Amino acid sequence: MVAVSLLLVGVFLACVRAMTPRRSSTRDTLATAPGSEAPADRVAAPARRIGPLVCDRERIVRRGPQGDTLLVDGTGPLGVVRLVERSRHRMLFVFSRAGAVTHVGALLAGSKTALVDEVTKGATVVPDGLLPDAPFAAERGLGAVEAMALLLEVRSRAPAAIDRILCATTEGVALTVSGSKLTSHDRVVDLDAPLVWRPLAFHETGGGVGGVFQGTWIDQGDTRIVFVSPLPALSVWRDPHAESRTLEALFSRDPAGDARALELAMSPAADPPPTEARVPVDALLMFPLRAALARSALATRGRAPWNRKPTALRPAR
Repeated sequence: MVAVSLLLVGVFLACVRAMTPRRSSTRDTLATAPGSEAPADRVAAPARRIGPLVCDRERIVRRGPQGDTLLVDGTGPLGVVRLVERSRHRMLFVFSRAGAVTHVGALLAGSKTALVDEVTKGATVVPDGLLPDAPFAAERGLGAVEAMALLLEVRSRAPAAIDRILCATTEGVALTVSGSKLTSHDRVVDLDAPLVWRPLAFHETGGGVGGVFQGTWIDQGDTRIVFVSPLPALSVWRDPHAESRTLEALFSRDPAGDARALELAMSPAADPPPTEARVPVDALLMFPLRAALARSALATRGRAPWNRKPTALRPAR
């Protein structure tokens, strides 16, 4: 009798299971639901924010009141150089692509020395006060931790772009330095072969107006290129009393290296270079360019010619 009862209970439970609809898993539902394009493990991760920057699967952009500014999208040539003030208080990322240059500033003052050393490793040292102020505004600038996160993000997406010097216009590539190769439009310079380079500054007038320009003159065989740009105004560091923070003294780990780097930023007076050899570039790219030339084992630094008398300036009325 007991055996018969157990058999009837088993038959009843089997009928109930057969009549109950099977519940699919979440993964199966996503994979088979109408309009679904990907299972759960393929759904895009949410965008990551680094201060005012947003990193998604395809791009890194800076959000602003005038819209998004593209930094990295994986298409077209890209160059990313870093300029750091000798005091290590501020560092500037220069994102260069065809026809566009974007600056992202990072405030490093007060951060841990190890972090500052890591994020500025390989950056070009420039004099204090040379970098523009706008990228370091509170709503646009990054902190040291955010700067490190941005550097790692760019390295993972476009490793070849780090420390590549690029100045591209709508008319072509005015300057690219990648590895040991320097190109400018249809001209090529081998940085592993003998060459002569000269920093210079010159004053030129035309049409009743004038200006002071800086240049980097390169000769290699029959190739001659003079990269020129307006001479950036070199100011002293802002008054610490006007700052929202107290600036600590710098104890450089490589004072000789810093001195050599600052010397590269200087431009001795010279005659205006030949017009046909000039190539306009972004002013801030002049400093990593000179640093790359100075690292070339077979490069010789020369002196640009200066044969004319200094331009006499009329006193203001």
